[in-house]
Amino acid sequence: MIPPDHGVAAASNSSCRSHATKAKLGPSLASEAFEPLTQIVEAVVALCDCPQDVTGQVMVSSELIAGWGLDARGLDSRPLADHTPQA
Repeated sequence: MIPPDHGVAAASNSSCRSHATKAKLGPSLASEAFEPLTQIVEAVVALCDCPQDVTGQVMVSSELIAGWGLDARGLDSRPLADHTPQA
């Protein structure tokens, strides 16, 4: 649980490929242009249980995951690196 004096806000460092984006753009943009939504969620969950002195910072999900040694995985529990990007 997030204590009342903690503040967590999240924003993506790049675009997220949602179902609507896939439907509208199809394969017209390279998968590398998108950040996996599961990666953003992993970082937000980590921030919900972080030390109080970490709050108030601007953090990038990919850097937070690497810096904190987290293991971001897909919904099927495979590491994100094992996932083949889909258009």
